[in-house]
Amino acid sequence: MILEVENIGKIRSAKLDFKGITVLVGDNNSGKSTVGRILASLFTVLPTLENSVKRARRDYVFNDEAMRYGYRFRRMSVEVFSQLYDDESITEDSLFVSLINEWKASRYRRMARRVESEKLSEEEISQIRHLATVALVRLAECRKIPYDQLADIEIGKGFAGFFYGNIKRMGCETAQLKLIIGGDKTNCITWGAGVHARIDKPLENRGWFIGSPLIIDAASNDFAFFNNLERLHDILLERLNEVKEVNSVRKAIVGDKIKPIEERLESILDGQIFYSEEDDELMIKGHGYKNPLPVKALSMGLKAFAVLRWMLEKGVLQEGDVLVLDEPENHLHPRWQIVYAEIIVMLQQCFDLTVLLTTHSPYFLESIQLFAKKHHAEDRLTAYQPKLDEDGFSSTIDSPITDNGELYRRFTDPLRELDILRAEQ
Repeated sequence: MILEVENIGKIRSAKLDFKGITVLVGDNNSGKSTVGRILASLFTVLPTLENSVKRARRDYVFNDEAMRYGYRFRRMSVEVFSQLYDDESITEDSLFVSLINEWKASRYRRMARRVESEKLSEEEISQIRHLATVALVRLAECRKIPYDQLADIEIGKGFAGFFYGNIKRMGCETAQLKLIIGGDKTNCITWGAGVHARIDKPLENRGWFIGSPLIIDAASNDFAFFNNLERLHDILLERLNEVKEVNSVRKAIVGDKIKPIEERLESILDGQIFYSEEDDELMIKGHGYKNPLPVKALSMGLKAFAVLRWMLEKGVLQEGDVLVLDEPENHLHPRWQIVYAEIIVMLQQCFDLTVLLTTHSPYFLESIQLFAKKHHAEDRLTAYQPKLDEDGFSSTIDSPITDNGELYRRFTDPLRELDILRAEQ
């Protein structure tokens, strides 16, 4: 899988080949996080694009500003709405019957009791009849708008949200990214006066972004949208806060594969994470804790491991998913950086993940390299260093790092500055 980027965020030009684990190492403000945000956004927006278009159509057809009680039908599943949308022979009477059934189903979902035989009031029947009249017209209007046009809008909205509206590089009128899959399938998104996308191969695997250990606090509080975190975290938080249990068959299939990783994580955490219904939050118990302790009370370093442990517990990672880790070493002691590096290599192998790591540390890069070699995965590791352009405002990423020597020399410059400062004392 190859990602090509032009004029997005800090990046003037970039080309990266993702084979398994890709590491971006370099200075602050050099575009590392921009690449991570691009990759995570691609694998967040595109796998859910079809459903996003369906939801947009549903919300237009049942816009509560245009009709009373419309909000009830904006909650209907995209599957139910698709049946209505796809039936071009539907009449006002048959739509009315469908909406009556959905009305009762929504009441059943809210009240957790069967209401099939319950009579609707005359006012409710009148309102649903009105809804059917308006909705039939709006369904016809929706069908006139091509899918590709709506897809472009939804892609634009998704990326604008994750980039806070600042997608194109400063001073540039156009921007583009290409994701080349399998050598011949290209998904291309271009920003100009508007957004235009060409999707040769829809993406099925999901992307998960971790930019702060504090994400586990949001999971602890069962709060899916933690405002002071990166917006890309919202997608992962929704999964971490799901109430439903992991499928038992999946648990049995994956269990043996992830057991060594779980044991390694629990040895660092010195305990096991669990959800306490009594406390209504994530807790940890084990040898290291006299009494169960809220996970949000852990140190930042332990939270970094707790996020990975809870992702495994909730069955978030699937075969072939994308995992973006933005500077994960920030809160880790050097010894724990080494442990974290090996866990990432093991996760990549276990789930055949595409992993993108951004880091400031050449030592963390070397840890990844050594563990990739230990686990016979060095052919699935690539490292890049963004290079600042002459203007100082943009950067380029082209060829992979083949020799860490120059990289280490760049990062030892601060140490030489300290030597000079000591000599001046």
